[in-house]
Amino acid sequence: MINYDRSAWNPMPVPLVSIGVVTFLVLFSRERRTLWLFLATVFAGFSLHLHPNALFLVAFYALFILLFVPRSVISNLKRLLLITGVFLFFLLP
Repeated sequence: MINYDRSAWNPMPVPLVSIGVVTFLVLFSRERRTLWLFLATVFAGFSLHLHPNALFLVAFYALFILLFVPRSVISNLKRLLLITGVFLFFLLP
């Protein structure tokens, strides 16, 4: 007999993506390279496709951006648009 699961998502990749987001945010806080912030954005955007509970991870990411990212990165319009565009790209169906 085949049992059907009521969950539509497989939550197994979520810890791997969460580790990726946290790792890239830590690397960004140490080295201040935009590449690490870009990769953290990719993983945070991708996490919402894996499981709806990843919204907490995205909230953590946004809180980190507001508290720890220097204002020079946020005020740079090109970087801000790139990060926002990448995040929105990964939200596309």
